[in-house]
Amino acid sequence: MLAALLLVAFGVWSVAGYEVSHGDRVFAGVSALGVKLGGLTRTEALAALQPRLARPQTVFLYDGTARYALTPAEMGIRLDAGTVVDAAFAVGRGSDWQANAQDQLTAQLYGRAVSGSLLLDEGVAQVALKRLARQIERAPRDASVALAGTQVVATPAVTGRALDVDETIARIRQALEQPDEMRFEADLPVRDVAPVVRDAAPAAAQMRAILAAPLRLTYSEQAWNETGKSANGLLLTPFQQERAWTLDTALLAAMLSTKQVQGADGKASLAVVTDDAPLKAFLTDVARQIDRAPRDARFFFEEKTGKLLPLVASQDGATLDVAASLQAIKAQWATDNRAVSLVAKSVRPAIALADADKFNIHELVVSGTTSFKGSSAERMQNIGVATSRFQGIVVAPGQEFSFNEYLGDVVDALGYEPAYIIVGDRTDVGIGGGVCQVSTTAFRAAFFGGYKITQRWAHGYVVHYYEPPIGLDATVFAPSVDFRFVNDTPNYLLIQPVLDTREATLTFKFFGTANHRTVEMDGPNVTKVTPHGPDIYDKDPTLPVGVTKQIDFAVDGKTVVVKRTVKEGDKVLYKDTFNSNYRPWQARFLVGTKK
Repeated sequence: MLAALLLVAFGVWSVAGYEVSHGDRVFAGVSALGVKLGGLTRTEALAALQPRLARPQTVFLYDGTARYALTPAEMGIRLDAGTVVDAAFAVGRGSDWQANAQDQLTAQLYGRAVSGSLLLDEGVAQVALKRLARQIERAPRDASVALAGTQVVATPAVTGRALDVDETIARIRQALEQPDEMRFEADLPVRDVAPVVRDAAPAAAQMRAILAAPLRLTYSEQAWNETGKSANGLLLTPFQQERAWTLDTALLAAMLSTKQVQGADGKASLAVVTDDAPLKAFLTDVARQIDRAPRDARFFFEEKTGKLLPLVASQDGATLDVAASLQAIKAQWATDNRAVSLVAKSVRPAIALADADKFNIHELVVSGTTSFKGSSAERMQNIGVATSRFQGIVVAPGQEFSFNEYLGDVVDALGYEPAYIIVGDRTDVGIGGGVCQVSTTAFRAAFFGGYKITQRWAHGYVVHYYEPPIGLDATVFAPSVDFRFVNDTPNYLLIQPVLDTREATLTFKFFGTANHRTVEMDGPNVTKVTPHGPDIYDKDPTLPVGVTKQIDFAVDGKTVVVKRTVKEGDKVLYKDTFNSNYRPWQARFLVGTKK
């Protein structure tokens, strides 16, 4: 018992003596950062640690197999040396003397390493990590489709990479918990960044389908084949005539592009969009080739047989519907069917060949005749050309007939010759002299047929070709001076001119169904006569000296009134007055001066 007590007393004495001997020194066996600090004072311990702290250290950050090395200073890491020394002195100096003795003995026998306090400046660390991120990060790239001419080029999507800086700092802090060798390692938290558009294949496939081949645009219209003819008419057979245009892939490619759209599921994709302007311009040009006014049929009435024979086939008018055609093209252009039917609006003619039976043209209703005896060959030629323009015209009930509309252009290319016409205050040579013979004849037929006359102009002076009677002439000069009448009957009217060059007469026959109208004419009444002036002699350097040529003939001016009463039974339909103010006209001579 005594021995045991002595042993304990000796142990206490030994511990107490050991602690006293190390009162201001680190206990033996204690180390920090690989430096032995046992037996050293605080000042000596700080001095011993300085070489270790000054040695270059490294922070290793890993991105898969890639390793990035940075110094602690670059990362804002620094060691608090005072804390390390404090930790070394704390070994074996606790509140429990038995625990202290155990710690002191363990340190002497096995050694005891202490760690210090590492400080991290996050601002410095963030700057370093953001600089490092430039080497690691990659922006995502959306899938895309582009056109190289007419070739579709699809670019796949690329996933991006982004460094989580905050998580990296957290991992470095965790690594700093074991700083004995001042070697710090951490895996970089790099995450994938998905592109917005991941797949361009559907848009590319649609574009390739559109550009697979040119489009063939077709338009079908009715035409007529001449299968025979009679003395005055034609035998016509209808058939469908197709016209076609090619819409090449270059123009199609010019219309195409893509844009990003969001689906109902919230995911983005590429949609093919079109710029319609190039196609609209193309279709507008096609419309100029398709668009046309309807053409009325023309007929010949054979008086001997009472048959109505076709002279000119009717043709439906057409207007290309550009908007509807554009939609038809876009609805079909991604399919294998490369032929697209254009959309056109058809306009039926007022006088269609197929409607001949309903016209009820079976008898002569009225006729008007004028004589052109004494006309020059050129004037007779012009009368013939102008007359042909009115052959077979059918005027529908209620329709207004315009002479100028059917006459068209009066030009030499159509066969007209230079002949005398009235120009201002004189007679001169011009293309188409004699056309008024035709308008005057048509006017007389309408006058005596009892139709409503809506426009009629008298000549500037009395022209002997249109007499008798005076006051029933009608001059025309496009576009303002026209002869017009309305077929104000419920019956169709066929105009059939008859030109007799041998007798020098022109007759306009109106065939149809008798309208049972009677026409009473009062006049012509000459209310005023103005004598013509003296003869006029003009020098003409194109005529030889001694040659005199008369180009105008003297005629007195006259004011003529013709009245017309149109009745249907006892009912008076119209009471018209046609005033003609003819100016006095002087004889005019050209006197040659050419030597």
